[in-house]
Amino acid sequence: MEMLHEELEVLQSVYCLPGECEVDNNDGFHKLTLKLRPSQGESEERVTAPEMSVTFYLSSEYPNVVPQISIVSAYLRRDQLSKLRQEVSLLAQSLQGQAMLADLISFAQEYMDKTHSEFTDQSGAMLHGTFNIESQSEIWTALLQLNHMRARNKYVKTIQNWSTELGLEGKLLFQGKLILILLQGPQSKIKDYIVRQKSVCVDVDSRGRSCKEKMMSVLCEQRSNSTSKRFTEFEVKDCETPRELQNVFTETGHEDLFHNFVQGLQGFHQ
Repeated sequence: MEMLHEELEVLQSVYCLPGECEVDNNDGFHKLTLKLRPSQGESEERVTAPEMSVTFYLSSEYPNVVPQISIVSAYLRRDQLSKLRQEVSLLAQSLQGQAMLADLISFAQEYMDKTHSEFTDQSGAMLHGTFNIESQSEIWTALLQLNHMRARNKYVKTIQNWSTELGLEGKLLFQGKLILILLQGPQSKIKDYIVRQKSVCVDVDSRGRSCKEKMMSVLCEQRSNSTSKRFTEFEVKDCETPRELQNVFTETGHEDLFHNFVQGLQGFHQ
């Protein structure tokens, strides 16, 4: 059950908005319910878009016994729901015996994004059909703090590979003892990144053994504002002074993040 508890801890830290993630434990059985929304479209569309509720029923023998899966959505047709349940169940079978919840949730989110129906008109009514993206996907910004980085070369390469795979841009910033990651991209991809960061062995502990970044902190996760610049790549930058670190945030239009979340961190000194 230790594996399950670790998975649930990671998911609860990622899906942390009110009502977004619920876990019930009854007589050794766990019930995990996640409420997903489309990660594409304009902000007004996304706020009013119907959600999809994905529930996993996990026995004490998980992951050797795959979870039962329930999916409920107001906008997916019956055949779409049936297809999604079947495909998620098949994926679970292929992952039997190993941690799988993050992969199953990511699959459901991607399916939702691909089949998201247009539903807003001037009266706010739902319009069924295939979702057409007429504008760029909504961009979110996340600021993360890492606790340590002993195997720096390997760790940095892993972070760069993940950002490329997920289509995220941003900066990995070092200043003194501070290690910060500034990410930009679709919210679902940022959540995927955070799950990877907390659930995959990315560094070594004081004894040289592989370890996970369980102490990573999500300092901020929000929609990008109109004043912030879009990153075009993922950059690794060593800042020699606190002022140089502050300038990175100022030059990219993220000075508010610096003042609200960085300058008060332990290890940061003006």
